[in-house]
Amino acid sequence: MKAFRHGLILSILAFFTSNAACGMEKVSLQLKWLHQFQFAGYYAAIEQGYYAAEGLEVQLLEASQDRKPTDVVLAGEADFGVSSADLLLIQASETPIQALAAIYQHSPNAFAAIQGNEIQSIHDLAGKRIMLEPGSADLIAMLKAEQIDLESIQFIDHTFSPLPLHHGEVDAISTYITDEPFAIRALGQQPLIFSPRSAGIDFYSDILFTTEEFSKSNPDTVAAFRRASLKGWDYALKNPYSIIELILEKYPTIKSREALEYEALRSIDLIRPEIIEIGYMHIGRWKHIAETFQSVGMIDEIPDLEAMLYRDALPLSERYPLKLIGIGLLSILSLGLIAWKEWHGRRRLEAEIKRRKVSDELLSERENEYQNMFEGAPLAFIVWDINRTITHWNQEAELLFGWSAKEVVGRQKIDLIVPTSAMPILQEGINTLRQDGVRTQVNENVTKSGRRITCRWHNVPRKNREGAITEFHSIAADITREVKRELRLKHDRENALSASESKDFLIAQTSHEIRNPLNGIMGFAQMILSDTQDDEVREMSQTILDGAQGMLEILNDLLDSAKIESGQMDVTWAKVDLAGVLRKEAKLFSQLIREQGLDCDIHIDEQVAPIISDQRCIRQILSNLINNARKFTQSGSIEMRLSQVDTDQVSIQIKDTGIGMNAETLKRVFEPFVQGSTTTQRDFGGTGLGLSLTMKLAELIGGTLTAESELGQGSTFTLTLPQKPKE
Repeated sequence: MKAFRHGLILSILAFFTSNAACGMEKVSLQLKWLHQFQFAGYYAAIEQGYYAAEGLEVQLLEASQDRKPTDVVLAGEADFGVSSADLLLIQASETPIQALAAIYQHSPNAFAAIQGNEIQSIHDLAGKRIMLEPGSADLIAMLKAEQIDLESIQFIDHTFSPLPLHHGEVDAISTYITDEPFAIRALGQQPLIFSPRSAGIDFYSDILFTTEEFSKSNPDTVAAFRRASLKGWDYALKNPYSIIELILEKYPTIKSREALEYEALRSIDLIRPEIIEIGYMHIGRWKHIAETFQSVGMIDEIPDLEAMLYRDALPLSERYPLKLIGIGLLSILSLGLIAWKEWHGRRRLEAEIKRRKVSDELLSERENEYQNMFEGAPLAFIVWDINRTITHWNQEAELLFGWSAKEVVGRQKIDLIVPTSAMPILQEGINTLRQDGVRTQVNENVTKSGRRITCRWHNVPRKNREGAITEFHSIAADITREVKRELRLKHDRENALSASESKDFLIAQTSHEIRNPLNGIMGFAQMILSDTQDDEVREMSQTILDGAQGMLEILNDLLDSAKIESGQMDVTWAKVDLAGVLRKEAKLFSQLIREQGLDCDIHIDEQVAPIISDQRCIRQILSNLINNARKFTQSGSIEMRLSQVDTDQVSIQIKDTGIGMNAETLKRVFEPFVQGSTTTQRDFGGTGLGLSLTMKLAELIGGTLTAESELGQGSTFTLTLPQKPKE
């Protein structure tokens, strides 16, 4: 039985693989345009001998501006051709063709305008002059999908040059994103691109095709030509620079090396060989394309897609059901013996079909998400392999570092953006990444123009299916301004600290130099007051004594304030009897208060326990507050009150019936050199330093100082102190 089945299989294979041709068979391929990287796979298939190995001698025909590749093939002037999704329109017109392989998984067709002109969105194309090339069905579909009136547009035959757009002779042109954007930039302008993919129109492109008649008449030739062509594309996409050299050497082209490199890079992004098998086609996606044409009125009914698509170009799950063709060796008995196994296998196949469809849809969705995320990232996004060869380089990376993607992708260029001084940091980061670590670092980088910048990098390793690290993803943010701002702030802080130290030194020196003569002046004034009975002389002496005393207080306040700010004011923590301290300070000022005709009241809560604080600071605070109340009170009273706030705090209030403050002055009362008005300063004197110093002293010993006041109704200052200092 095994021998019978083995013989049966060999007979079937021999039947389907017999080749009547002997020697080299000549066939021709009509290209979609002039020689360029767009047809790299066919050049590679010739150069590498893939066609010859299949017994084929292939002639490549360049396109002309006035004839489409489909017209040439349908007229029998070429055996094969390269076209776009327009093939579906031909199939719908009942002219049977056969799509053999979709080389580009995404169409490069788009509209291009010039940035800065009046066209800002796709809807601005209405009423404009557009240069349109033949075979742009997806662009027409996009205009219709966006509900743009085609009658309002003046369509102009394409000259296949961006010069009319550059000179303003047209407002937009149809373009291949692999070609014209480079040419537009070479003219000194920036292109604005409108892709059908933004409108949900995502077609196959550069589709290898033939007629249905040729495919049926020459099945072996078609299969051989397709096999060799796809092998050529596989070679070309793995060796793009070798194919560019081949084009420049053997195929006359109007493109420069730089333009071919740009085209190769963009073409690889559209073909996606690292994700999708070259030539892959999905009948579901073809149906979506047909439905798009139908929705915008370009076809009436969806044509027979199964007849249009070459069987071997589709995944196994989408090929026609297998039909055994008997040639005499097949019998009812042999079919019966394998029927059960075939049925069982078909069940597995149906499950595989379902799984593959879900996988295809998910793969397409993830591919689009990743591409949009990569290109639209607001930061420089770079992908490079373990040999430091860059594989992806987005637009933000171009803007940040100055190198275009075509200049760096496929080459070991990562070192170009790292100066020699930062190489140790780079190597340390690479070592971390190779050990499967994540690396965030800040280092200096260099742009194409030589400008030094500082970047913050976030790097992560990526693994293949076997778990081996194969590439690294890096995101870079330019923090040059941030770093410069930090350095400037640090410099300003250092200058401010230096200025503060100089100020403190000046205050200390000035206080020392002025204090001695002041003491002399005060001593002589006191002697005169003691020795003379002349009222006029006594008045003048008292004036001198008061002025000198006031100046001495100012010097003391300045010196104490400077000490606190510089951290030189020493604090001595000890047990303090607040009731005793308050009584002593009140007694010192009581005579002066009563001489002004004011009442002096003291209220002490005897339950207040001693606190741990600095007695000298507390006495100075109370002295300043009582003296301040006496100075600004002309009638009424001054009240002092000591009370226990809670178990952790005590408070001392100094309340007067003086001139008070308005709301604006109250807000700033503890700021240095603040006084109510010019009149206040003239009538009461002082510099406005006392309360500022008092607040600093209160904070120094862990307390708080607050003020309440109303103009003409007096003021209340409250000193709140902790029972003991915080640890």
